[in-house]
Amino acid sequence: PAPLPPPQFTPPWTDDWTVPQYRAALKKALVKGERLRMMLQRVENDAEGESERIFHAMSKTYQQTRLDSVARAAEMEVEEEEVVNRLLKRIFELKKENERLREAEGEG
Repeated sequence: PAPLPPPQFTPPWTDDWTVPQYRAALKKALVKGERLRMMLQRVENDAEGESERIFHAMSKTYQQTRLDSVARAAEMEVEEEEVVNRLLKRIFELKKENERLREAEGEG
């Protein structure tokens, strides 16, 4: 690129600067600006990566929660079935007991 023309006005903070000093300061500012831009880009990339990690972690947690709830529902079904079986067995035992008592009353 072509060299910059000297400024048409002199900002108050460069009163005693020469053109080479001005150019050096501008170059320094451009380098610093580029460095800041690169830092910002890294921060943006890190933030993007972090949000992706968070999203994956959340979806994993959600999937695990769903699996846990499905497993819990299956456990509850098994427990309910066991309770029902115990109740049916108890009913059966009580019917038998009832029949025995009736027979005993009939004999007595």
